[in-house]
Amino acid sequence: MELAAAGQVTALAKSNLSLEGNQSAAKTGGADQFAALFDQMSGAENSAQNAVYKLLTTGEGNASDVLIQMKSVESQMKTAAVVRDNVIENYKQLLNTQI
Repeated sequence: MELAAAGQVTALAKSNLSLEGNQSAAKTGGADQFAALFDQMSGAENSAQNAVYKLLTTGEGNASDVLIQMKSVESQMKTAAVVRDNVIENYKQLLNTQI
């Protein structure tokens, strides 16, 4: 399960790079990709919360594995914030562009 979370972080980072580097993807399906990234983050966050809950209530799991899951979710959230900030900055630049 921890490897899956780490894989999601890698997939999220690769998807972010493709969003920033591919202008045509932003025109056709960028919004869909962005929504898919948030869906992945939500699933990873729920999984990490369940792992913490199980560790604290029943002692199930390994504390280091749970910490790794939480850090990967934190990394995903930071990556999403960077993407959001870039989208907002680019939108502002478009608004200020004179035709």
